[in-house]
Formats: sequence, structure tokens, C-alpha cells
Amino acid sequence: MKRNILALGLMSLILTACQEQHNDSSSNAALMKVSVVQPQAVEFARTLQLAGSWVAKEDIAISPALQGQQILSVEAEVGSHVKQGQVLAVLEPNNVQSQLQQNNALLTRAKAER
Repeated sequence: MKRNILALGLMSLILTACQEQHNDSSSNAALMKVSVVQPQAVEFARTLQLAGSWVAKEDIAISPALQGQQILSVEAEVGSHVKQGQVLAVLEPNNVQSQLQQNNALLTRAKAER
């Protein structure tokens, strides 16, 4: 019985001795140099600047609203940037004027028939 107690005590002494050496070597390896700084309030800009271009999801055909109109010139090229109200094409004025006069005559006749 004394042998068992002596063997058990010797084993526990060896295990604790090995464990302490293992802890010492791992704690030395885990040490790191760190520096401490005081926190400071800093403002960040909440803007984001990006470069790019817009591409139309669909193409659209542009044509005169009145039948028989002739386009004199096209003022904007395919793929060029245009703004609202910008002239895209110039129609032949004679056809527009004659169409306007014809519509005015029809309006006058319709008013007279009433």
C-alpha cells in the first residue's frame, strides 16, 4: 500500500513539474508588446465620390409626332449626353407650317358648322 501511495505521489509530482514548465514556455511565447493610446473624437466625412457613367436600360426610337415630317438635321449623336429641353432634331419648317395652317382651317370650319 505504501508503494502505491509513494508511486502515486511521485507521479503527481512529475506531472505537476512538467505542467509548470509547459506553462512557463507558453506564457513566454504569448507575450506581445503593445502600446496604449488615448481615444480621441474624430469626424468622418459621410460622402462618397465615385466615377462612372449611366447606361440606358432600353433604347427608344425618336420620330416626328406628325406624319410626313422631314428631319432636316440631327443635333445629338447616338450615345451623347443630352439634357431636358435640348433640341435633338430640327424638322423641315415648311411642312410644319403647312400642317399648322391646314389644322387651323379645319378648326375654323368646325367652329363655323356649329
